[in-house]
Formats: sequence, C-alpha cells, structure tokens
Amino acid sequence: MRVFLAEDDAAMREHLGQVLRAIPRLEIVFAAATEEEAIGWLDTHPQDWDLALIDLFLERGHGFNILRRCAVRSSHQQVVLMSNYARDPVRERAAETGADAFFDKTTEITALIDFCIEAGRSLHPHPGQEGTHMR
Repeated sequence: MRVFLAEDDAAMREHLGQVLRAIPRLEIVFAAATEEEAIGWLDTHPQDWDLALIDLFLERGHGFNILRRCAVRSSHQQVVLMSNYARDPVRERAAETGADAFFDKTTEITALIDFCIEAGRSLHPHPGQEGTHMR
C-alpha cells in the first residue's frame, strides 16, 4: 500500500514514518510538510497513492485544503485526517468534506495504525480472503 503523508511536525512525521514502515507491504511514497508541497505532489501523482494521511493544521496551510484536492480519486484511494484537535464539529466537517476517517493523534494513534493495517488488507487480501471496501 502506498501512503502519502502530510505532517508539518518533523518529530511526528518521523514517528509516524517509523510506525507505518513496520506494517507489511506499506510504503511511504511522499511526506509533505506544507500544504503547498502536498498539493504539488498530489497534482503530479494523482494515482500514485492508496492512502493519504493528512494533518489538519499545518504550519503553512490546512489539511482541509489538501482533502478537497483529493475529492476526485479512485474508489480504492482513502483519505484520513488527523489532528490533536479532534472535537466533534471538526470530525463532522471532515466526514462532510470527504474524509474516510478522522483520528486524534494524541489518543487514537493505535486506531489510526489499525485503520492503516485494515486498508492494506483490503488492497492486498490474503489468498482465499475477500477484500473489504472502506468507502
């Protein structure tokens, strides 16, 4: 599974990278620190990712703008917003704007990792196992 990551905090980007790389068949294809970098890469690589993990608040830019850029995507491509600010109105807006999931980076990191593992399984089911469609 090819993962695109947009996270401005270098320590969090490195931490997520280490955790994600431990998941079998998962590859981080690009890590952006700003909205501009993220949108630039997505515009030139629209089919080169399977899962986008996007921080809501970037030092330069906003995750909702990146999410909107992912509005037109293949049915297998999923977008996850994540933030330390995960109040209900933000979660609702994320769902309304097209996010497949939303996770609090502070308290739901295990659930985020589980989501990534399941997304990978749906793309690459084991023989005899049907894939699940997350959208």
